[in-house]
Amino acid sequence: MLDLLSIGDPSALAPAISADSRRARLVGVMARVANAGSSRTAFIVEDLHWIDAASEEVLAAFAAM
Repeated sequence: MLDLLSIGDPSALAPAISADSRRARLVGVMARVANAGSSRTAFIVEDLHWIDAASEEVLAAFAAM
C-alpha cells in the first residue's frame, strides 16, 4: 500500500510477481482495510478524471467486492 501511495521504502525490492498478481494483492489489501473495523471506511479518490487504465481496473475490482 505504501508503494502505491509513493511513500514506500525506495531501497526495498519490489516483489517478483506479475502485474496481475500485484493488482490482486492491492485489491485484497484495500478490502481488508475496508472490512477491518466495526465502522464504515471511506476511500476518497481525487482527480478521478485523470485515471489510467490499470488504476481503473483496480478500482473496478475493489468496487465489485
